[in-house]
Amino acid sequence: GLVLIAAGVYLLFRYIKVYKREVEDIGSIVLKIESIKKGETAKPLMLPADSDFYKAAQDINSIEEGITAAVEDKLKAEKMKIELITNVSHDLKTPLTSIIGYIDLLSKEENLPEHVKDYIKVLAIKSDKLKNLINDIFDLSKSSSGNMEFEREQIDLKVLVTQSLAEMEDEITNSNLKFKTNLPDKPVHIMGDGKKLSRVMQNLISNTLKYSLEGSRVHIILSQKGNYAELKIINIAGYEMDFNGSEVTERFIRGDTARSTEGHGLGLAIAQSYVTACGGEFNVDVEGDTFKVTIKFQVV
Repeated sequence: GLVLIAAGVYLLFRYIKVYKREVEDIGSIVLKIESIKKGETAKPLMLPADSDFYKAAQDINSIEEGITAAVEDKLKAEKMKIELITNVSHDLKTPLTSIIGYIDLLSKEENLPEHVKDYIKVLAIKSDKLKNLINDIFDLSKSSSGNMEFEREQIDLKVLVTQSLAEMEDEITNSNLKFKTNLPDKPVHIMGDGKKLSRVMQNLISNTLKYSLEGSRVHIILSQKGNYAELKIINIAGYEMDFNGSEVTERFIRGDTARSTEGHGLGLAIAQSYVTACGGEFNVDVEGDTFKVTIKFQVV
C-alpha cells in the first residue's frame, strides 16, 4: 500500500510539473503572438527542445522573421521611390524654369502673327500646369519622407476656413455650386502650421469645385466635440464613385477615372500628408454619391 501511495504521489508530482511547463509554454506563445500583432520586435521565442510546443515556437519565429523582412523591404522600396520622385522633380525644375522664361520673352515680342500669339498662350498655360504638378510632387515627397519643415503654432481653425473661402470666392461664384457653411460662434484653436493647413483647405475646396455635381450643395461644417475640433466637407459627386475612402488618398489616384476634369490625383494625398504631419486625423468616407472629408484636431 505504501509503495502504491508513493508511486501515485510521484506520478501526480510529475503530471503537475509537466502540466505547469505546458501552461508556461502556451503562455509564452500567446504573449509572442500578441507582440507580433502589435508590431513589436522582441527576441525569438525559445522553448526547450523536448517541449510539445517546440515546433510551434519555431514556426512562430519564422513567421515573425518573414513579416519583419517584408516590412523592411517595403520601407526600403518606399524610401527609394520617394528619393527617386524627389530627385526627378528637382531635376525637372531647372529646365522648366528656363522654358517658362523663354515663353515669357516670346510673349513680349512685337509684331508676332495672331496664331503665334495663341501658341505662346497655350504654351504658357501648359508650362504653368506642369510647374504646379512638379511642385506638388516635390512637396508631397518631402512631406512623406519627413524632410519638410512644419512650424506649429496656435491658429483659429474657424478663421482659417473663412479666409480660405474668401480667397477662392471667385472660383466658388463661377462654379454653379451652393456652398453652405456651419461654423461655431466661438474661435476653435488648434496647433498646426497655418500655411500648410491653408494649402489643405485650398486643395479640398478645389476638389469639390472639380468633382461636384453641377448645381449641388457643398457643406462645410466645423464643430467642437469635447477636446477635439472636427471639420467636415461634404459634396455630391458628379460621377459614379466605385472606390473607397482609403484608395482615393493614394498618390496619382483620381476618383474621376474617366478624367473628364482637370487634376493629377495629388490634392487629397497632399492634404492628408499635411494634416497628419501637423498632428491631426484625415479621413475620407464614400457613401453612395456622397463624398465626405473629415479632419480632426485636438483643441488647444
